[in-house]
Amino acid sequence: MQHRPSGRRLAAALLTLSTVTAVTGTLVAVPAVAAVPTAVRAVASAADAANLPVDAEIVSIGTTGHLTSRKDDDGTTILEWHSYEDGSVTTVGTGITGYDSNSDFLVTGDGNTVSVRDMKDGGAWRASFNIGAEFPSGSAKLVGVVNENLFVSVSTTDDYHELWQLSKVNGVTKKSKLSSRPKNIDYKVVASRGNDFVVLGSVREPYVPTDRIVYWTATSNVNSASVVDWGGSAGTPRWDQSSTGALTADWKGWVHASQDGGLEFSAQRTGTTTVARVPLTGGLTRAVVAGIVGDTVFYGVPGTATAESPSPLYAGEGGTFDSVA
Repeated sequence: MQHRPSGRRLAAALLTLSTVTAVTGTLVAVPAVAAVPTAVRAVASAADAANLPVDAEIVSIGTTGHLTSRKDDDGTTILEWHSYEDGSVTTVGTGITGYDSNSDFLVTGDGNTVSVRDMKDGGAWRASFNIGAEFPSGSAKLVGVVNENLFVSVSTTDDYHELWQLSKVNGVTKKSKLSSRPKNIDYKVVASRGNDFVVLGSVREPYVPTDRIVYWTATSNVNSASVVDWGGSAGTPRWDQSSTGALTADWKGWVHASQDGGLEFSAQRTGTTTVARVPLTGGLTRAVVAGIVGDTVFYGVPGTATAESPSPLYAGEGGTFDSVA
């Protein structure tokens, strides 16, 4: 999932959900009943028990540990890797940004120079990328990371951008252009699972009496390096850079505008036309998606370290959406 929730309880839930999936290899099966299932409450309780520093944000989660970001007394960003095996905490960067790779690849940098290390292999160096040098003719912005692959939006004009994937092959940077339309505007890799990922995009298209912005989505694999904004893409309601999402073997979904003008999370079951929808209204308009376990999506509004009460974690399943706070 491509997001950095600051609420400790929501972040802990995300960590717990990832651990359920990655460590046991199985997902919690939740029966479709109106009451909040016991399995769902177990995940919520485990989330509460997760030992996270008050001021830390979970940046990325892998199978052997997770990356957090916090500020020291001087306001400098401290990145730390938390090992599941022995509980050790190792400082892995200061004054730089950590990116969500959704894996054991540690991806850090300043937005222009980005390095990749393999935390499964003791933090061994894997690759480094100089995004500015790769795209000297236009401004470039990192819009997603999947494992050790970077996704970069590169301007062609003030208004339009291309989408590129950067990978390392035998130590050499491989650049793959993933967009084909000349008037694409924005992109975000909103979710990933293994090498598969979901990307959202927007494009300006001719329309009478004036051009209109159309929003699209595509699911692809980092090894295909194929165009994502044409064949295989599909329309989606309006999204923005705050949108979050989730991808599992059975579901893919993301937050977007709803027909009534609010927000909702909708997810499609793999191989079917079944779509489940969670309205995000009122106090949930800032909600982020923590993850999907079985047929249950967990979501909530990030709280703060100084909040008087924790923000609730919600579960939506079988058409019923209940608080599991």
